[in-house]
Amino acid sequence: MKLILGSQSPRRKEILSNAGYNFEVRVSNVDENVISIFPEDKVKNIAKKKCDALFATSNEDEVILCADTIVVVDFNILEKPKDKDDARKMIETLQGRTHTVYTAVCIKSNENEESFIESTKVSVSPMSEQEIEDYINTDEPYDKAGGYAIQGIFSKYIAKVQGDYYNVMGLPIAKVNQVLKKFLGNENTEEAKKEYHVHTITCCNCGKENHYSSRFCMYCGRPLGQVTNNQTKKLCPVCGKENDINEKFCPACGVNLEEKYNNFYQIPSQINEVKDKKNNLSQVSMALGIISLVGNFICMMCPFFIFGLIAVILGIISIKKGDKIYSIVGIVTGILGFIIGLLIFIYIIILYTSEPYFIFLFNLI
Repeated sequence: MKLILGSQSPRRKEILSNAGYNFEVRVSNVDENVISIFPEDKVKNIAKKKCDALFATSNEDEVILCADTIVVVDFNILEKPKDKDDARKMIETLQGRTHTVYTAVCIKSNENEESFIESTKVSVSPMSEQEIEDYINTDEPYDKAGGYAIQGIFSKYIAKVQGDYYNVMGLPIAKVNQVLKKFLGNENTEEAKKEYHVHTITCCNCGKENHYSSRFCMYCGRPLGQVTNNQTKKLCPVCGKENDINEKFCPACGVNLEEKYNNFYQIPSQINEVKDKKNNLSQVSMALGIISLVGNFICMMCPFFIFGLIAVILGIISIKKGDKIYSIVGIVTGILGFIIGLLIFIYIIILYTSEPYFIFLFNLI
């Protein structure tokens, strides 16, 4: 059986090559605009759509593998940034908090089809405005979902990874490998091993082989091709900066240089303990909007329209910070509550013009 990777992503090609698979790359130019309420459904549908398109023109002895990755924060899907302003907004949204990365994989042959979704939580360190500007001025953010590459320059801002690291890169290779065994067995990987050494570069720190296009060693995290011959210096496994041999912590990124890592993204917890800072304004806006709308019908004598006005103001403020769903609900219910409550209030005032409104309320109570 012949494996076909339906993706032009260099990161997916690198991951699959590093795992020892022999494959051919084909790209399906399908429309990725899929309407779904839940992010998981959207990414799964896109992966299946790509796979079905390639399978329609495939041969009988071919296995199609397609994937799609999205970044989700506060129920908002972050696509690839369109321009520098879009990239800036994305990084501002992600910095200092935790988000979720979903990758859906669809594998299909003439005899079988299987789909699955992997999710990984990623915590990003707080970033200054200058750090954000420096990053978006590089070429790295603009062809990646969420506007960052976990294996690239942005790696120094990754504080914690919960789940499959390669899932964030675009292909959860451990799960893919388990599923591909059902389709390929060991045939593909055994054949690839014969040619694999031609396409590798050896890390001079740990001696392990890596794909020739890799920037960092998959095993120890050291930058490939940036090894110093100066015995008084040592490299940081995260940012690749040269440091004095006696340095305990990297001055550039704060990583403990004496600590041994199995993977370069396992950054010590002492550096940054990132808490998931959620904006509560949107929830307050939604709650006040609902109170305003429902309260008008429960007690028509009370000026609930004021809650609606507050809900609209808070919703507008919080929607600028990225909390769209709750904010929109708060704004819509707030506007309805404000209009209905104000009309009821005016009606009662006109109805009881012979008696001041607050005296009327006092007598009513």
